[in-house]
Amino acid sequence: MDKKRFRMRFVFWLDLQKQDENQIAEQIEILKQERSFSKAVRNGIRLICDLRAGRTDVLLELFPWVAERFQQPQNDTSELVALVEQFKAMMTQNHSVVVAQAPAWMPPLDNKPEVRIIENEEERKKLSVKNTLAALEDF
Repeated sequence: MDKKRFRMRFVFWLDLQKQDENQIAEQIEILKQERSFSKAVRNGIRLICDLRAGRTDVLLELFPWVAERFQQPQNDTSELVALVEQFKAMMTQNHSVVVAQAPAWMPPLDNKPEVRIIENEEERKKLSVKNTLAALEDF
């Protein structure tokens, strides 16, 4: 006896004017060419639901190398924490932060950074905060 399959189709929209959604659209095209789009969607939904439920079973099933990464010793972040605390203090006290020596975790600079002297105090503060936040994004 031939059983009829019951299949459902789900449609969603992407706004290509938004950079992140445009990149998703490009990835979808690649996945479709590889004939792995449906599997990626199913695995992605399984992963999100599992993580939201506080479980990591699907994560470790799909990416077993993640478990190894969590078992590796982590870098000492005490210097970073100290710098963040110093930055917080500077922001609340409205002072500048001076780092006498680059922390050990900082990579060496291949070229010298651009140095600009800002006379306008308000502009200096804005640029300082903007620069610091941009640097913190990398962490």
